[in-house]
Amino acid sequence: MVFPQFGRPSEAMSQHGFARTSLWSVGEVSSTRDACSLQLLLASSESTLAQWPHAFQLKYTVTLSASGLQCTLSAVNVGNSAFECHTLLHTYFRV
Repeated sequence: MVFPQFGRPSEAMSQHGFARTSLWSVGEVSSTRDACSLQLLLASSESTLAQWPHAFQLKYTVTLSASGLQCTLSAVNVGNSAFECHTLLHTYFRV
C-alpha cells in the first residue's frame, strides 16, 4: 500500500510513504453465504503527522466471493487544509 507519496519526493518520509509500514486496525468484518469482507483502517496519528502534516483516514476493504476478489481503497481528508497524495496497491497476487 503506497500512501501518501509514490517514490520519495519528500525526504521526510520513507520510500512510498508510511501506510505500508504502519499498524492498521480492523474495522468492519462481515460474512454472508455469498461473500466475506474485511475492512482495514488507518488514520492520522502523531507519528504520521510528524512526517506529513495532514489529517486523513484510509479504509482498505477486501471482499472474497465465489466470483472473485475485490479490493478497494478510500482516502478521506478529515483536516482543514487541502492536500495532494498518491495511492497505489501492490497486490502481488499469484493467479
